[in-house]
Amino acid sequence: FKGLEYGDNSDDDTLELLNETADINERKKKYKKYGYFTNEQIITEVNQKLAQLSSISIEFEIKICSKCGIKGDPRFVYAPCHPKSEWHHPQSIIAYHPQGGRNIHPRESETYHKKALETPKAKTIFQASVRCPYYPCCNALKGSPGCAYRCCDARTGSTGCEWQYYCCEGKSNAKGCELKYPCCNAKKDQDGCVKRCSNSACHKDWGTGPGCIETSKQ
Repeated sequence: FKGLEYGDNSDDDTLELLNETADINERKKKYKKYGYFTNEQIITEVNQKLAQLSSISIEFEIKICSKCGIKGDPRFVYAPCHPKSEWHHPQSIIAYHPQGGRNIHPRESETYHKKALETPKAKTIFQASVRCPYYPCCNALKGSPGCAYRCCDARTGSTGCEWQYYCCEGKSNAKGCELKYPCCNAKKDQDGCVKRCSNSACHKDWGTGPGCIETSKQ
């Protein structure tokens, strides 16, 4: 097609000769013969040619990119994607105690009597005079183990006055004795639990978009 309404046709000798035809209908026939058309005629001609063509079926192979999650036919999709993946822990490492604990007396072996030893009045037993020294705090005889703990003055056998972890024997306010990632309970040197883009400027979760580097999906 040669458009009659496009550009400068002043140097087109053929068109100048056609324009010299006086009869307008005859001139239009010559235009068509030599391939000169107006915009409207071009649209009509193209539609007529297309109508003569047999129909074709175009099948698209729709897939989801495992890297950035974009959906489409890999042959025709051109969009940002992620270059490589890496494993990481989305939550920072923390210190913790892997075992529970109990209440103890830190000086359990150190006991004493809160009151001094006393000697009572003599008692007659089998015609003999008996005087047995004892501790009035617990009525225990002389030589008996103490009845209170030195660490807290509580009576022996009472609940411990201090908390202690089984794992490290640390007190209640002791920093954790081991490290872990709370996101998955993995230990310090274990691999990450979430896959992400290795590009430090991106770090989006693997399989989600948008991507960070221009690339073809093929």
